[in-house]
Amino acid sequence: MINLIFMTCFIIFALLTAASMLIAGFIFSYKSPDRIKSSTYECGLSPESSAKISFNIRYFNYLIIFIIFDISAIFLYPILSVEFYYLKTHAGIVISFLVFLLFALFIAIFNGFIVKERK
Repeated sequence: MINLIFMTCFIIFALLTAASMLIAGFIFSYKSPDRIKSSTYECGLSPESSAKISFNIRYFNYLIIFIIFDISAIFLYPILSVEFYYLKTHAGIVISFLVFLLFALFIAIFNGFIVKERK
C-alpha cells in the first residue's frame, strides 16, 4: 500500500513539474518575431531560395513501416539468440509476434501504404 502511495505522489510530482516547465516556457519566451528573425540563416548571406522542401508523404509511410519492422527485429534478436532449449519455451511468444508483424504488413499492403509506382 505504501508503494502505491509513493508511486502516485511521484507521478503527480512529475506531471506538475512538466506542466510548470511548459507554462514557464510560454510565459518567459520572446514573442516579437519579425521577417529577419524568421528567415533562413545561410552563413550571414541572404537565402537564395525557399528553405521549404516539398516532401511526398509516401516516403513517410515507408519510414514508419521501416521503423516498425526495425524495432521488431531488435525485440526478436534477444529471444532468438538464446539456446535452443529456451527457444522451445518461448516459441509461442515468438510465433505470435511474427504473426502480428505479418498481419501489420498485410494491412499496410491492402491499405495502399506500400504501392509500387508504375511508370
